[in-house]
Amino acid sequence: MKNLIIRTLSGAVYVALIIASILVSKYTFVAFFAVLLLLAMSESNRLIASKGQKPIVAMLDMLTGLSIFFATFAVSNLDVSIKVASLCPMILVIARMVSGLYLKEESPITSWANSFFSICYVALPMAALAVIYSVLPVLALIMLALIWINDTGAFLVGCSIGKHRLFERISPKKSWEGFFGGFIFCIAAGAAVNLYIQDGWLQWAVLGAIVSIAATLGDLIESLIKRTVGVKDSGNIMPGHGGILDRIDSLLLVAPATLAYLMFLNLL
Repeated sequence: MKNLIIRTLSGAVYVALIIASILVSKYTFVAFFAVLLLLAMSESNRLIASKGQKPIVAMLDMLTGLSIFFATFAVSNLDVSIKVASLCPMILVIARMVSGLYLKEESPITSWANSFFSICYVALPMAALAVIYSVLPVLALIMLALIWINDTGAFLVGCSIGKHRLFERISPKKSWEGFFGGFIFCIAAGAAVNLYIQDGWLQWAVLGAIVSIAATLGDLIESLIKRTVGVKDSGNIMPGHGGILDRIDSLLLVAPATLAYLMFLNLL
């Protein structure tokens, strides 16, 4: 019971901070999600680097990821030239490659691969979120709300009637019943968005379906990473929830999937 209360409270604080960061201003958005990006990249690096990373490597990785996020945000929200914004990420990528010549690592190729995996896995999806925010800030909030609704629906239905395993090799507790429960909840919630943004209920229902599928796959991908390296959580920064990566694993697939859908609809 105590663990449930702690989990609920920490989850409520997390959600409240996300909502506030999006609704207050573009500066609170970029600041809050930059912190999430740094924490998630730190956890990702610890998970995949079996012998740990040299401090300079970890710093370069996080600076590169942060610069990609800032550059995307600046181009999308501050009318900064893409030539100016892309300069820092390119310099940092070059610096990361060159660092392999001097650090005397056991396997420079593995080290580079680990670095660029974290950048692609965390930073690029967060950059996609920045683009979505630039289209309409509340759209980013709607996307996140759909993720939470999908998770809630999957949990409630899965706990109630879940019997058939969805992906037992990777996540033994997930069931097909839970997946379809979250899927239906998410589609219904997506269709309801039309009450707020009246562009046609069908395209919002489709967004709900995309979010549900991408969120489930994102969760499974992080579960595969953790199972491969033999850990239960990516970290322990959030009481009752684990690490930041555990909280945004769905977002890391939902954001690029949503961005692709918005581009398909010619909203970008």
